[in-house]
Amino acid sequence: MLQPYEEPVMETEDEATTWIALSDLMTGLMAIFLTLSIAILVNQHAQRDEIVQDVQMALKNSGLEIETDPRTGDMNIAADFAFESGKAVLKPEGKAILDQLMPVFAKTVFAELSGEQQEQITRLIVEGHTDSVGGYASNMKLSTERANAVLTYIDTEMPDFPHKAELLAKMTAVGRGENDASPSENPADRRVLLRFDFKQIDWTKQSPSRQ
Repeated sequence: MLQPYEEPVMETEDEATTWIALSDLMTGLMAIFLTLSIAILVNQHAQRDEIVQDVQMALKNSGLEIETDPRTGDMNIAADFAFESGKAVLKPEGKAILDQLMPVFAKTVFAELSGEQQEQITRLIVEGHTDSVGGYASNMKLSTERANAVLTYIDTEMPDFPHKAELLAKMTAVGRGENDASPSENPADRRVLLRFDFKQIDWTKQSPSRQ
């Protein structure tokens, strides 16, 4: 005997309403999180821009002619003035640049920036570079030695200046070798950059549920 056809059980109106409400809630939470994330990023970039501008202004007011990237604050210590080609021994010209730059830079970062701004700076990177002449491995070694030569000079040869210990505690030497060099030999590629390493956002602490 044929059984009568039965319609499949459908969600009740109450169940459907519950799912819609939950969906709306999740959409709302995502919108809140997205808005919060954008606000945090905008605020962080504004803080970084302010740090860069403050450092640039301090250098300008001190009469220092250091090539500085207006977006990142990277300071270019040209190695053709600081080092002989293929060498990592600081020349007198390079030492003179550091003698002028480091006290002003340390004072700006550790005495003139606010505590909140200082917290944004995790490291101060001393980044060595070479031109494209020579092998990759030898250039990487040379660039690291140049960065270390800058740190060693600040630590052991420069007279003491305010905030010197704090400056050194933040500094890290790294080598980029010929990675950013021109295809052919270019003296401008032989340089050392002093650059900021800024604090990254911990997104696990930014969830709306933790506010």
